[in-house]
Amino acid sequence: MKNVHEDMYSSIFEGVRGFSSEILKVGKLKEIFLDDGKLLIDYGDSSNYYFTLFAKKSSKTLIDGLRYFAERFCEVNSEEIKENQQFGTKEITNRSGDELIQEIFSFIP
Repeated sequence: MKNVHEDMYSSIFEGVRGFSSEILKVGKLKEIFLDDGKLLIDYGDSSNYYFTLFAKKSSKTLIDGLRYFAERFCEVNSEEIKENQQFGTKEITNRSGDELIQEIFSFIP
């Protein structure tokens, strides 16, 4: 997969998420089905952040892994998340996500 510009990805996702939850009033977006895969989505313990995973096929293991990643990421970065909520920002500068990916998804080549 090509590198995706973070702002473009975020804007598109926020538009679809907002449409499904605020306009259609059908709740949070959990999956987006594509021709050759799925975009899995988890919101962790906070509705201010979302976590996504592209996969050719989804499985309980991947869904559970994404859920666990979201929980651990929010736990590891709880102080920065609190500061961001206080100041209205969303960016996490801690690079702990890379380490958590290696730990949680080590079974993926």
